[in-house]
This record gives sequence, C-alpha cells and structure tokens, in this order.
Amino acid sequence: MKKKYFVKLIIIILVFFTSITNAQTNYAISLPGGSDGNVSNVALPGLNLTSYPVTIEAWVYPIAKNNYGGLFYYRGTNTNGGIQFDRWTNPNSFRGIANDGVNAVAANNINFNDWNHVAWVVTSTGMILYVNGIPTTSEEVPAMLPFDSGLYIGWDAATNDRTIQGYFDEVRVWTTERTAQEIVDNKNKKLTGSETGLYGYWNFDDQANVATDQTSNHLDGIINGGTYVVSTVFNPMTYSSSVVKEKEAFIKNNSTNNVVFSLEIETQNASEPFSLKNLALSALGTTSLSDLNNVKIYYTGVDAKFSTTQLCGELNQSPLTESFSVNCNQTLSQGKNVFWITADVSNSATEGNSIDITCNNFTLESTNTQVLTPTSTASTGKLEIKSSIFSNSVKLPASVVTTNAASTFEGSNFASFQQNAIITFNNYQYVTFWNKVSRVCIARRKLPEGDWKTVELTDYTISPNRVADNHYTISMGICENDGTIHLAFDHHNDVLHYRKSIANLAYSDDTSWKMSSFGSVQQNLVDNVNLSNITYPRFVSKPNGDMIYECRIGWSGDGDSFLWEYNGSNGKWTYIGEYLNGTSVNENAYINGIHYDSNGRLHVSWIWRGTPDAQTNHDVYYAYSDDDGRTWYNSDGVKVGTAGSDPMVQSRPGLKIWDIGTNRGLINQESQAVDSNGGIHILQSYIMESDSNSNNFWDFRINKGYLRHIYKDQSGSWRSDVIARSQRNRAEIAVDGNNNLYVVASDYRVYFASAENNWQNWTEMDVNEVGTVINEPLIDREALLENDILSFVFTHADKDGKIIVPYYLLERSKKPNGNGLQKVVYNNLDHPVVEELDAIDLYNMDYSAYGDNINIKWTGQLEIQQPEEYTLHLTSNGNVQVYINDELKIDTGDLSVEQEFTTTLNLYPSYKYDIRVEGSYSSSNNVTTKLEWSSLNVPKDMIPLKGYFGELKNLSLGISDVALFPKSLKVSPNPSNSFFLVEMDGDFTYDIYGFDGKKIESGAAKTSCEVGQNLLAGVYILKLNNGINSYVIKIIKY
Repeated sequence: MKKKYFVKLIIIILVFFTSITNAQTNYAISLPGGSDGNVSNVALPGLNLTSYPVTIEAWVYPIAKNNYGGLFYYRGTNTNGGIQFDRWTNPNSFRGIANDGVNAVAANNINFNDWNHVAWVVTSTGMILYVNGIPTTSEEVPAMLPFDSGLYIGWDAATNDRTIQGYFDEVRVWTTERTAQEIVDNKNKKLTGSETGLYGYWNFDDQANVATDQTSNHLDGIINGGTYVVSTVFNPMTYSSSVVKEKEAFIKNNSTNNVVFSLEIETQNASEPFSLKNLALSALGTTSLSDLNNVKIYYTGVDAKFSTTQLCGELNQSPLTESFSVNCNQTLSQGKNVFWITADVSNSATEGNSIDITCNNFTLESTNTQVLTPTSTASTGKLEIKSSIFSNSVKLPASVVTTNAASTFEGSNFASFQQNAIITFNNYQYVTFWNKVSRVCIARRKLPEGDWKTVELTDYTISPNRVADNHYTISMGICENDGTIHLAFDHHNDVLHYRKSIANLAYSDDTSWKMSSFGSVQQNLVDNVNLSNITYPRFVSKPNGDMIYECRIGWSGDGDSFLWEYNGSNGKWTYIGEYLNGTSVNENAYINGIHYDSNGRLHVSWIWRGTPDAQTNHDVYYAYSDDDGRTWYNSDGVKVGTAGSDPMVQSRPGLKIWDIGTNRGLINQESQAVDSNGGIHILQSYIMESDSNSNNFWDFRINKGYLRHIYKDQSGSWRSDVIARSQRNRAEIAVDGNNNLYVVASDYRVYFASAENNWQNWTEMDVNEVGTVINEPLIDREALLENDILSFVFTHADKDGKIIVPYYLLERSKKPNGNGLQKVVYNNLDHPVVEELDAIDLYNMDYSAYGDNINIKWTGQLEIQQPEEYTLHLTSNGNVQVYINDELKIDTGDLSVEQEFTTTLNLYPSYKYDIRVEGSYSSSNNVTTKLEWSSLNVPKDMIPLKGYFGELKNLSLGISDVALFPKSLKVSPNPSNSFFLVEMDGDFTYDIYGFDGKKIESGAAKTSCEVGQNLLAGVYILKLNNGINSYVIKIIKY
C-alpha cells in the first residue's frame, strides 16, 4: 500500500517538474524551405486591417538565403506586402516591401545561422525597417495593405520557391506605431497577449497542432510542414570570438578618421547584451605621439563598411604614452559587431612616417565584466603618411535641389547611363529628376550660391512602377551653339520621348525659366522619322558647340547602337547611322560612356551581353573616332568600322582590350573618362581573378566585387588596377583639368588618383557621408574639368524626397586669366564717351575733357584665387557703390577727400561673381578710385587685370568724328600718319588725352598746328577750345 502511494507520489512529482520545464522552455517553429512553399509555411487567417499604423515584428533564424523568400508576407488580389529577403539591394538583407517594390525599404545585412530581430513599422507618413535594432527609413507610404488573405509566415506565395529555411519565433502584429525604444525594450521579453495595440501574437510555446494566437482575437494559423524546436531567442548573450584586421594604406597629414584597424566581435544570443567599455591600445609607429590628435572608435553593427555615423568613443587628445586606452559605451547585437579604430593626424606629421596602433585587449560588460584578448589578427598593416598623392580639396556646403523627388531604391533618379543628369553651363548648374508625382523636372541655379529654380513638365506623367525602375531615366544635353536644352526620358524598349527648349534658354535669365520654354514631346529627331525600341539615350557635347545623340535600339542581349548629330545653326538633327551592331550575333553592347577629348576625338568603351541575364556580361571593348562617330578605329589605330554601312561588331580584331569572362559579377554600363592627352580611363567592377565563377550574380558582386581602373600605362600596355571594394550599384569616374581621376561610388565613397603618380595609388577623399546615398551618384563633368569643382548628384538615402549636390573645391588647374572689366566713362551722367577693358585702378586722373560731371561704371565678373575669406579695400574721392552679385557691399556717400572703405567676402575660387562699381565725380577734382583685396595668404594689393572678366559692348560713344563739326574746323592726318593737322579759325588751345583720362599733350596755336607727333599707335581724345566753343574729337594714330 505504501509502495503504491510512493509510486503515485513520484509520478506526480515528475509530471509537476515536466510541466514546469515545458512552461519555462521557449519554442520556435522550424520551416524546411525549398522549392514548394505549400509545405513550408504557417498560414495565417486574414487580419483585415483597415488603416495605418501597423507594426510587424518577428525573430528569425535563417539557415540559407533565398531571393524573395517571405518572412511575413501577404499576397492579396490587388495589393501585396510584408517582410522578405531582398534581391536587388543585397541578398543578405531583408526589406519591408509593398506592391512588388513600388514602395520598399531595405535593411542592413543580417546574420545567417543566428537569430535576428526584424520589425517593420508602416505609418501614414512612411516606413521604418529595423533589423537587430538598426533602422532604415523611407518616406514612401504604400497603399493600404489589409493582410486579408494569402498571409504566410515563411513564404511569399507569388511563386512556390519564395520560401525561407530556418526558425521563426515571437511573431507579433501591432495596430500601433511601435517606437524604436519600445522595440528595443520588448524584443527580448515574452508578452502576455493582452498588451495595448497587440493584434496578433504567435510565440509557438504551446507546441499545439495549430499556431496559436495568444491574443483574444484567436487568429490561429495552420502549420504546413513545420516542426517545433527549442528556441534560444531569450538566452543570454555569450562571447564567441574576435578578430583584428589592420589596414595598410597611405594617408595625408592634417586629416581625420584614418582607419587603423577594425575589430570584429562575434556573439551569440541577444538577451542581456554586452557593452564594449574599453580598448587597450599601443601606438608602435614612427610618427610622434603628439602628431596623433585623436583616436576614435566607430561602430557599424554587422556592416563591414566604414562609416562615421556612429561614434562610440574617443580619446579627445594625443596619447601620452605608447600604451593607452580609449573608453566607449556601445551595446552589442547578436552575431557580428564591427568596430573601427581611427586616428586624426596633425598638420605637422612628417612625410614617410607611419602610424601603427594595435589592440592589446578589450573589455565587455554585462552581468559581469570580461577583459578579452582578440582571438586572431587576420591582416597586419600600418598607415604611411604620403600627402603628395592626395587631392588638396576643400569641402564646400552641399545644396539640396529639391525635397519633392521620387526616392525609390534602384529607381530612375539616378543611374550611371544617364548622359547627363547634372551639367554646369554658362555659370548655371542643371539637374534633371522625376518628382513624387512621376513627372519630368529640370532644375537649375546660378553658381555658386543661387537658389534652385525647378520647371515641372506637367504634360507628361508616367506610372510609379516605371519611376521605381532605373531604366526609365532622364538624359539631358545643352547645345552651346544655340543654347537649347534637350531631354530624352522614359525609355526601356519604348518609342522615343524627346523634347527641346527654345533657342538661347541656357543663356537666358530666370524670367524665361518656365514650362512654356520647352517644346512638346516628340517621337522623332529627324522630321517624319519616328523612333521606337529605344533604351539608354545619351547626349554628347561636341567641341564645335553642336551635339551628338546616342542610344540602343533593340533588346538586352540583342541590340544595336546608333548616332545622330544636332546642328546648332539650324536646329536640325541628321542621322549618322548604326555604329555598333550586336543583333548579328544575338548580343548587345552596353556602353560605359561616349565622350570627346580636348582635341576633338570621340571615345567609346563597352562590354557585351549574350542574354538578358547579367551573368552573361563579358569583356571590355574600346574604339575611337576622329570624324564625330562616322569612322571608327581600334586602340592600335586600325580602322574597324563605318557608321551606317559597316558598323563595328564583336569579332572585329583589336576592339577587345580586356578579358573578363561570364559569371564574374561584371556590371554593365559602368563609366569612363578621357584625359587631356586622349587617354581613356574605364571603370568596371567585377570579382578578383583568384575567385571562382559564380552563377549568383548579385551575391557574388556585392560580397566579392572590386572597382577596377582599366587604362593604357606609359609603356602602352593595358592594365586593370584595383581601386576599392565595389557595392551592388555602379560607380562613376571623371577627370579634372590636371588629369587627376575621381571615382564616386554608391554609398557616398569618393576616391582619388593623381596623374603625377600615374594613377597608381587610389585614396579615399571623404568617408564622413557614407550611408547617405541610394542609387548611383553622377558627376558634373563640366564643373570638374572647367571649374576644378568635384560636384555630383544623388538621391538621399532617407528616401525623404531630397536630391543633394555636394561640392569639393580642388587644386586649381587653371589660374584666373581675365582681361579686365568693362569701364565706361559717362559725360554729364548719361552719355558714354569712353569704353575700354581695365582694372579699377585710377589715381588722380584728370577727366575734365569729358564734361563738368563724370560717371564711371565698371561691370563684369570677379574671380578670387584662394579658398579663404577676402577683404575688399576701396579707396576713392567720389560717390561710389560696389555691388557683388547685385548685393550692395560698399557705399561711400559723397566724399570731398580720399577715403578707404572695406568689406569682407566669402567667395569660392573657380566661380565668377558679378561685380559692378559705379562712381560719380565732379570734374573739378581729379578722379581717384582703386579696388584692392587681401586675405590670409594674399597681401593687400590691387586686384589684377586677370582677376576680372569683362566684355566690350561697342557702345555708341558721345564723341564725334571731325565730319560733324563746322567747316571752319578740320583735323586730318598727313599722308605718313606721323601727326595730325589741326586747322581752325582764330586762336585756339588743344589738349590730347588717353582713354584713361590722362593728359598727354597740350598747346596753343593760331589758324593751324601739327599735333600728336610723339603719340604711339592707339585711340585718343582731342579737345579744342577757341574761347567760344569746346570740341571733343576721337582721333586714331596708326
């Protein structure tokens, strides 16, 4: 009897402890993934949501990546959306997406074979996607997603294979906008199911036959092919390993945020996270400790790309000893955590010295404190100071073109094959873009500080789907000879969409900047010849001021390339012909660019594609033409084609300059530039030669691709030099007036290579804006070549409708070379009597020959020499006003004695500023007016003639020739032109003045005299007075 009760007691105790264990164990659902989503999902009933906000949260443990695999996805009849694996941005990322990508926000990289927390917040003003606490934002608002049917965990039912292999836990749907803090505070906690705003909650802990909704809404799901597994979501974080990667690079003195090494710390689990509290470091390089102005620590989460966005610690001084430590406070996420240790270097750091900072240990703190030594060092290196190979640049304020642009990732604002989307012409900068209502816009502003004026072409609207596709870009060209602006837009195997402005619009002021100045949309260039199947239109400015149009006609993997020519004198297009044929071999050429050099040679480079699949991109080709694209030659000077009759083809000898096979992650239509010596510089990105082929194009190029500079070296051999890691998107290359090269890559990475160093060392110019760009930045080539300004346009990564243009002032390739301002002397305030080009440099000049009251007006443009604040010094004895860009800077008022006035100017070199100086004087005083400048590096001195840019207007001067005077007065040169014979009745006096007002010769005579024997060749003023009348005559000495 006792045994029986004893056995029962044991069974009760076991059942009790088993129930406790089951209650305390956290479970997840495991889905097998694979090619049939019907047997790998949790099917949820319709949520029937009617309004935003909505927040969807889940923990996911992905075992394998799968393009478009759905984490939580709704595929309805008219709408669809949710969280899925990305394909376009990065297959290692999730994205919150609606309506097949019309509205999307892509997240940062995720951790495979580990837990990730994902939260998608959708409101009436935008979307935020959090992955492991890191937000990505967008102002796009999708149409309402009711999540009413076709809703699955682990599958996007668009196709059977859009599955995710892995584990899912803590799936939550809220009808509230969860804040970042709420998400962080609750992601590692179990919920009760009764929280305010919680609409559905599936935690899988009951291991039931259905996916039980823990809320009172009873939204239980059907498990198809899933099994329960123990979940470690709420397990405390543990340390796994760490690795140091030291950087080998050149840096310059007086620079900041030079990466010395990265520290990657691997953890498991997310609950009770560690914080990095301290790094113990040693400075072992040859540079003096005092030259290390600061040592900083930055955090980029799982992202192995350096960014200055998140500073988590800094020394804030020079290290006092070789061994030192830097405190920080950064919470770690589960998986990979990347920290970057940087050094700021002083201006006095010596060329050739090195910076070598190593990590001795680091401190992690949670419920206890651990001092850890890095597990391994994957790479060793040091930084060497080599300032000579860097660009000397000054970062100027960036400009926001608009806040109303379409901002979709991979959208039509902007793509590398736009030629062009940004242009500087006639001191105006132009940008084209699609706005939020899918209309063509063209904006311009007067440089360097004018406001953007946008023209919206309201008579042509496309669908948001097309704007979200980067094929449908806008290309722009400006014809110098007639000032017309040309636009081609909305093409992917479409009829031509082209429009042209009125003549001289590019030379007109803002009163003409309106929609009515642009013509209607045309489908033809040549009259009555409509064009169709058009893609990738390009405009090319010719050296003679006319223009070329280039495009593809045909299909991806099966198309040809064509040229037309625009004549600015008659406003007509003519057909040049097909110059590149691909359809004969069922391929097409993808053009990197087509550009003229300074000698009038036209250069083009391209790759080939065999099918619409980017994996079939292969090889790099190059040709040039000396007759505007009619006749083509390979790099050896051998004729290889004639437009219209014998176009270039893939098999033509000598066209291929670099071998790149298929399946190498080679992107099409990257970029090219041509230097002043006619050298071609081609930018391509693909995987390293040491890597094997891959049929996963995007994954391979994103994770293993490198930017490459392809060019001919001094020996005449083609090279393909590594620049840096590439991104998913393309980059652009351009050349300045000194033949230096610049590459602007997606994600705002700017690289520089010096021509003086034969482009052997690529350095990064600016890392402080990394992460602010989506799509592909495009360089203003005219501003770079003509004005020494690196300027490019991009769409803001926050998807807030902003288009931004940064500016970098570079080392001058051209010194100011002006010819003076237009100086006009007026008699009695309103009659021009003298016009010439001159500086503002008058001292004690006698202008009495011109009348009782004298006005002098100087007009033109001013260009400074140094990137620093200037002071203008005006010395005058008249009533003088000085205007810069029509802003009054100095007003002397009426003066009786000579005085000096000053004003400060914050101007930029390379730009020309309108200057106008107006002075009123009494001829009873000699005239003094001079304008000087000074700055930190420019001592006070007269502004030189070369700093002024003016233009003679050929005014009708109020000085008559001798024919207008009485017959009693004659002035005539003798046959040898050595003097002038003056004949006049009675006694008279004469004075001869130069155009600067200076008296050169004077005398008295009766009846006649010879004057001007000693004059040099030139134009002079002869003033005669007979006691009754005065006469002023213009004379010319040859």
